[in-house]
Amino acid sequence: MGSRSPIPSLERRLTTNLTPSERIDTLLQLAELLRQPDQTDMPRFFAVVQEALDLCQSEEAAGRPNLPAYADVLKHLSYYYRAAQDNYRQSLSYARQALALYETLADITNQAHCHLQIAFALIRLGSYAEAFTHLQQNRAVIQQSAEKHHVVLWWRSLGKVYYSLGETDRGYSCLQTAVNLSRQLEGIFYQITCLDSLSYHLRLQSQFQAAAETAQQAQQLVEEHHCQTQSVLVNIYNNLGLALLHLGQLDDASRYLRQSQTICDQGDYKLMRQEMLRGLGELALEKGEVDTALTYFQQALPIAQVSQMPEELILCHQAMVRAYEQQEDIEQAYHHFRQAHNLEIAQLNDKASQRFQYLAIRHRLESLEQENEVLRELHREKDELLNLVAHNLGNPLASIQMTLDVLERGWQRYSAEDVQHRLQRIRQSVDYMVELTAQLLDMDRLDKGRFPMTVTQTSLQPLVEHYMEQFILQAANKGIRLAVDKGDEDIYVLADKRALAQILENLLSNAIKYSLPQTKVNIKLNEDTQFGYISVQDEGLGLSAHDQDLLFHKFARLSATPTGKERSIGLGLYITKKMVEMMNGRIWAESAGKGKGSIFTVQLPLAEQMAA
Repeated sequence: MGSRSPIPSLERRLTTNLTPSERIDTLLQLAELLRQPDQTDMPRFFAVVQEALDLCQSEEAAGRPNLPAYADVLKHLSYYYRAAQDNYRQSLSYARQALALYETLADITNQAHCHLQIAFALIRLGSYAEAFTHLQQNRAVIQQSAEKHHVVLWWRSLGKVYYSLGETDRGYSCLQTAVNLSRQLEGIFYQITCLDSLSYHLRLQSQFQAAAETAQQAQQLVEEHHCQTQSVLVNIYNNLGLALLHLGQLDDASRYLRQSQTICDQGDYKLMRQEMLRGLGELALEKGEVDTALTYFQQALPIAQVSQMPEELILCHQAMVRAYEQQEDIEQAYHHFRQAHNLEIAQLNDKASQRFQYLAIRHRLESLEQENEVLRELHREKDELLNLVAHNLGNPLASIQMTLDVLERGWQRYSAEDVQHRLQRIRQSVDYMVELTAQLLDMDRLDKGRFPMTVTQTSLQPLVEHYMEQFILQAANKGIRLAVDKGDEDIYVLADKRALAQILENLLSNAIKYSLPQTKVNIKLNEDTQFGYISVQDEGLGLSAHDQDLLFHKFARLSATPTGKERSIGLGLYITKKMVEMMNGRIWAESAGKGKGSIFTVQLPLAEQMAA
């Protein structure tokens, strides 16, 4: 909340001999002070801004354009027509012109200010879907503003939009967020105004008790911090008065509405005055003072008509209906009933249209967000892939290069056994790179749906026996025993033989890699009426809950590491899952926790079941 102390100094400076540029600068400083919440001299504010506008236009005509000053003038004019004239179309026009200049000047903070002004004007004009779009599209700019209160106003405006579109839960959540964020600001003004907005919308939703309690919180802050901003006080008194009126607390309602009236009589508060007059009229009706009520309603109606806000106009006409009915003036009651009815029909149609636009916009924004999330995930995968290739190919290539350098410089000095050992290390590195390349190609083909598969009736027992024999030596080198439970009869599933072989190879290789020496890996085959199952159980390191969430993802990095310092690429389980799913199957993992082993199970349709 601003201070008056610099204002006299600036006023005196304007009486001195200043250059046009200096005078514009002084006028804009003065305007900035005069538009602070605790300043009420709107005629003086407008005169200052108008003089600055005239000078800016004169300077531009003389070939000395001052874009920053002109943008500030337009910003102030937007504020004036909103706050003093309730002319939201003119306010919107000036805000958009100012925004265009601030974008040219790359002034983020003032861009944020203009975006909020535009959204506020659109809300007042009933263009809720457009306001929603504007707020969502410009959220990033507003969050970058140097003024922290801009984020609070963003949430407050979004809450108002949601309430107006019938999204009451979202509206309440946004306004409550605005209140919570406002508590982090240095001043108390924005916390009070956010509570005031929340109270207003609760009242419109007929939640009168909650509206009164919220307004009382705002009033308590006003009293504690000696807030003297008159427009804020009027809003609080109106919300309290109208909420208490509906709660039947007529004396308290009268007291607050009279306090609002005292302030309104001293200033030009059009919309707030209309609410106050309507509240006093409703209060008079409750007391049976029909003529007094009509007088208040007749004063409120023209203000509502000028504001072009259908909700307020409908409420005024409905109040007039009740008053004329009590006067038994059926002709006037019917006239105002028709006015209210026609406005309600028009408003319902407009809100239906706005709701349709909003849902379409929201669907489009959510679709864009999903697409952006996919792009972010692809970007992350690209980085992971580059890191994986650089690390997993770089190290083996470096090892090969070093070994070849050693052999080239003097292989004659080494024994045949030593040379053979070094060549074996080269072979291991090359085999690893071949495996990595094959897995990367498989991953790419699977992701693009180009992995060739021929699904046929496939026998599980021979396939498992073959891979048991293939991995016996690898398991024996770590002291691991392989066991198989094949059952009495062979099981036939519908699968691609090459893919199923690769799945078995991946599962057995992983089980051996992550098992401790002197343990057992068990393969079990079984079936039910629909599916055949292959389970690979180990007594290894087990899986934490976090590990189980990461399983089957690309480039997964688990907490467990191979027990024999074997290399792991991190693609095997991802490829396995994709292959299983392409054969209409399912794969999952179970583990009692770290150090308690794990079970990987593949489920595939039985051949006769699929044929049926």
